[in-house]
Amino acid sequence: MKITLHSRSIVIRATDRFTLHNGYTDYADDLAVDDKADEFVDALDTGAIHTLVSHERVTGDTGLLDVRLASADGAPGNSGDPSQRATEGWRGTTNDIAVYAHGLVRITDVRRLARGYGYRVAFERVR
Repeated sequence: MKITLHSRSIVIRATDRFTLHNGYTDYADDLAVDDKADEFVDALDTGAIHTLVSHERVTGDTGLLDVRLASADGAPGNSGDPSQRATEGWRGTTNDIAVYAHGLVRITDVRRLARGYGYRVAFERVR
């Protein structure tokens, strides 16, 4: 699965592809993509405001690993004090994975990509 973060959306796309006997391409991890998109469905129902959080590998070439929603209070940092939360900026690094808060967002739409092998999760920034 590949996750890309754009200025107004998140794209969750299946990446484990194989070619069918008829020459079409199919994706083996479509179920994993569905599971990931399910994390955003509750936000759609409520229209609540969340903190957009990414997990990124510090070394190596894999970059962005995951995008999640945290509470509107922000994401906790590495301070050891869970009350130290922020909605923007670096939140800490553990085991080569850095956590960043990208501000407050409201999820506005979730759509399946063409051919059903992923989702586009649109959001609006809240200030």
